[in-house]
Amino acid sequence: MERLIAIIAINAALIAGAFAEKSKKKEPKPSKGGLSALSNILPQGKVHRGVTYPIFENGKLSTVLVPKEMVRRDEENLDIKDMLIELYSPNGHIDYTIKLLTALYHMPSEQLSSNERTVIKGKSFTLEGDTMVYDTNQNICRMTGDIRMVITNPSAVIKKPAPKSK
Repeated sequence: MERLIAIIAINAALIAGAFAEKSKKKEPKPSKGGLSALSNILPQGKVHRGVTYPIFENGKLSTVLVPKEMVRRDEENLDIKDMLIELYSPNGHIDYTIKLLTALYHMPSEQLSSNERTVIKGKSFTLEGDTMVYDTNQNICRMTGDIRMVITNPSAVIKKPAPKSK
């Protein structure tokens, strides 16, 4: 039983490492627009409800933002309530989803932050944390607090041992 727990813990670390490695970039990319581009269409103080915002990279859908409510607080900040973010792979499938109850997007730094429980789901895991900061420019996410990871498809993350040669 202890060995199984150790294997699961190691694989959880590998998944987190793979998620971080996929997100890691050598140097920051110039802004693609994304949420920052909303500064051109969201007047200050105006509430937008039920609007879906697709984001394209190199002509392909890369992200879909589905906030229940978004308000431009001032020149630099967007207040967001109940948002689902879908991150797509180059082949058009959803790689990850991020669910936020409330969030603040700081346009100059291109950082989306939440001080409430946030859930990230991938094909083989669910990750939850008390707070989250997502750097949209570098595509790096950091969670803190009570963090829990559930592996929903262990066969996708547990590598089978290589056959022993005789």
